[in-house]
Amino acid sequence: MVEVDRETLEYSDPRVVVGLPAKGLPFTWPYADMAKVCPNQGRRQLIIFPTINSEMMSYREPGDPELPSGAFRRAGLHCVELMYEEEVLDPWTFP
Repeated sequence: MVEVDRETLEYSDPRVVVGLPAKGLPFTWPYADMAKVCPNQGRRQLIIFPTINSEMMSYREPGDPELPSGAFRRAGLHCVELMYEEEVLDPWTFP
């Protein structure tokens, strides 16, 4: 995530909101794909994302090694809850 200036749209202060390798997912190459930042709810905001293993997205040939045990059970939609110190302004609207 980054901070975005509402006037210039410049971004700064990059932060990691979820480190998938540190979460212990049984994936060789875990990644969060196409994250969706939901509209804020006062001081609370959710980021929803699917977590998958890059090997799940590639074509698998017969005889390829098995995916790690439990990989498909742990793949799926996950979320991160952001809590702010004060209420967040409404989301941007563009003409």
